[in-house]
Amino acid sequence: MNPLKTPLWMQKIAFERSLAEIAARSGLRLPLGWRFFERSPLMRADHAAFLICEGRAGAACAMTGAFGPDGFIATPFADDEAAADALLAELIALQRRWGARRIVAPVSPRLFDTDGGLAVGGLDAEASRFSTDALPFWDALLQGHGFAVTGASSLYALDEARFPAERYARAARESIRRFGYRVVSARSMGLGAACSAMARLARREPILGMDGRAFYESLRALGSAWSPETTAIALRGDEAIGYLLTLCDRKERILRAATAQVAAAWRRRGVTAALAELTMREGRGFRIEAGVIDDENFASRWCVENAGGRRIRWMKRYELKITNS
Repeated sequence: MNPLKTPLWMQKIAFERSLAEIAARSGLRLPLGWRFFERSPLMRADHAAFLICEGRAGAACAMTGAFGPDGFIATPFADDEAAADALLAELIALQRRWGARRIVAPVSPRLFDTDGGLAVGGLDAEASRFSTDALPFWDALLQGHGFAVTGASSLYALDEARFPAERYARAARESIRRFGYRVVSARSMGLGAACSAMARLARREPILGMDGRAFYESLRALGSAWSPETTAIALRGDEAIGYLLTLCDRKERILRAATAQVAAAWRRRGVTAALAELTMREGRGFRIEAGVIDDENFASRWCVENAGGRRIRWMKRYELKITNS
C-alpha cells in the first residue's frame, strides 16, 4: 500500500486489521482495544500515514505524521524484528519527503491511555490493558536508526493494604479547610460539567500542548474506559483548580490514575493529596495503577513510593534529528 497514493481512511482500516492480527498471533496486548484513532488529534496532522511492513515471521505497523517540521511515530507495534527494522527505514524516508526536521517517538493517539513512552522493562509484570506490550528489540532498533533517548518514565502499582489512608484523609481535610476549595467526583458533577471544568483548566494551563477543545474530545473519546466515579476534581467556586483523571477496567477490577493536573497557583497546598484521597476511597476493591510518572519528577515518584507504590513497568522516549544529508 503506497501511503502517498492511498486515501488515509483506507490506510487506517488496513492498519487496524494489522494491529489486531499481530496481537492475536503474538499474544501482545493493545490498550483499550485497537480503535486508537477515533477523534484523535493526530488525524489533523499536516501529513499522516499508516505504515505496514510484512516480514517472514510476522509484521510491523505504526502511524506516522508531522505537524509542520515536527514529525512523530504513534503506536509502533510488531512481532517481527526484521519487519520493524524495515518499517523504521520507510518511516524515516517518508518523514524526509515531508520536510520534517525531527521525529519524536512514541506519541499516543489520545492523551489519557498512553504509557508515556515505549515499554523497555517489566514486560512480564502485571501491568493492565491500559499498557501496550512491546518486544525488547524496539529499543536497539530505534537507537540503531539514530534515535536518541530523551526521557524515561515509570508505571507503579499501589498496594491498598499499604496505602496510608488515614494520613491522606487528614491531609485532605486540613488542605480543604485551610484553602477553601472542595473535591468532588466527576460523576457527582455530571459528565458534561466535569469535562467542561477540566477542559477550562487545560485551556488556561495547557497540558501536553492540548487546548481545551482537544482535551475535551480526547476525554470523551475514552468512552466506558473513563471512570467518572473515581475521577476527582478540585473546585474553587465553579472553576477547577485541579483534577486526577482515572481509567477503569471493570472486568479485571483495575483502576489507572492516569493524569493529574493542579493549577500553578494552587501547587504545594495539598491539593494533589486531596484528589488522591477521593480516588483511593472510591476505588476500594480495585487494583490501583499510578502513572505514568517521569523519572525526573522526583516529588511525584516520592509521593507514590511513600504511599506504597512499586514500579512495575518502565518506558523510554526517543527523538531523531533529521539532517539534509
